[in-house]
Amino acid sequence: MNHSWNVYKVFASGKRAKMPLHVFEYDGDGDVYEHFSNEVKNILVETKGEKIKKTSFTLIRTDESQERIDPNAKTEEYERLRNKVIAKHLKYIKGDYTNISVGVTFRPETDWKWQWCIMEPATHQYIGPVSEKFDSYEGAQEWMTSEIKLLNGSI
Repeated sequence: MNHSWNVYKVFASGKRAKMPLHVFEYDGDGDVYEHFSNEVKNILVETKGEKIKKTSFTLIRTDESQERIDPNAKTEEYERLRNKVIAKHLKYIKGDYTNISVGVTFRPETDWKWQWCIMEPATHQYIGPVSEKFDSYEGAQEWMTSEIKLLNGSI
């Protein structure tokens, strides 16, 4: 079956370019990625230069969605629930926290461990902890996820 394929550059950050770098047709029975590596990439080297050999690419059929999806993006609902979790924990901390920033941080005040903390918005100066300390960033994220699940269970 004949399909058109868009070739997108993938940046070092892992994000994909907005516009395709190249479009090609493929109607073979074999693997389209193998065809790209053996045939199309050589065309790109000829037209774009040798530097393109070091570039990472992703291929998407033109008849499929071209929308860029960030797997790390958090939804508005997640942000709303996260803020509710933070507010629940701030009830137990003395002080006026009308203008604060919250995030996972790794700093001397947390003994060089990952911890959800409240900070000053502009300077990110440490004000106080919201969670326990974690050995990994993933552990801190898992804590927030479990707190959100507990919150959802109590609604």
